[in-house]
Amino acid sequence: TLDADGSHDPKFLKDLWAARGDGDVVIASRYVQGGAAEMPATRRVMSRILNITFGRGLSLPVHDLSSGYRLYRGAILRELELKATDFDVLEEILIRVLAAGYRVYEVPFRYRARVSGRSHARLVRFAISYLRTFVAMWRLRNSIASSDYDGRAYDSIIPLQRYWQRGRYRAITELASGSHQVLDVGCGSSRIIGAIPGMIGLDIQLHKLRYARRYGNALVHGSIFELPFADGSFDCVICSEVVEHIPAQEKPFDELGGRWSGCTGASRPAAMPTNTSPTTRAPISAPTCRAKASRSRASSTLAVRR
Repeated sequence: TLDADGSHDPKFLKDLWAARGDGDVVIASRYVQGGAAEMPATRRVMSRILNITFGRGLSLPVHDLSSGYRLYRGAILRELELKATDFDVLEEILIRVLAAGYRVYEVPFRYRARVSGRSHARLVRFAISYLRTFVAMWRLRNSIASSDYDGRAYDSIIPLQRYWQRGRYRAITELASGSHQVLDVGCGSSRIIGAIPGMIGLDIQLHKLRYARRYGNALVHGSIFELPFADGSFDCVICSEVVEHIPAQEKPFDELGGRWSGCTGASRPAAMPTNTSPTTRAPISAPTCRAKASRSRASSTLAVRR
């Protein structure tokens, strides 16, 4: 997509096309290193305020959200359910693309003032529409529906959430240390999946797996109710923050135990439930885990290991 007023040089299309392998949406960006914007001072200030507000307010890894000069992967654009009907649709598209786990890539671009025509933006309507979209997208970005929810929580600006997530990360990686074949069931987009080389992550939510590709380990789209692995395939099976979100059935525990190499026949694996709820007591750590089998539907982390 590009504007027809001459502000978007058609010759730059080749640069966007050349970068198509780096992102599912490629942006001609005025605000990354090497980019520039030739526009009136008032418009430049408003543009910067808009991008900083959305970028920082929604923790977005994009510098130029309002650039309309873009290359989209068509299939992705067609699957989005967009609500905005004004210029704010540009921001909504990018935020929904990121929430779905797709990649956005920015290419430095020199924007120039339009050759002909005039702006159709109306300030009051413009402000109202952007405020409405910001609120809606803030709710999306801070919900588990966002692909990077787990990964962002590690660096959350909320101290308690950051403390809890880092404690959880530390406890689970300590439990898994020394294992050779590790499976993380319900991995989501947590940084845990990238902590151990060769770990395999499994999740039923495809958008979480799209985001988790950045961690470099193998990922599988599947369900805890039917794990697509042979029995005894792993010497460490992790299931963190999952059991409280599924029906209270024996099947998931049978599936987890069956894939653990330490479980033979009808015997049950040793289970270490790790409480990952915020606490004012001692920090979460592997030594505090009680070696006790648990089948309760609780807010806990189940780590099955030898």
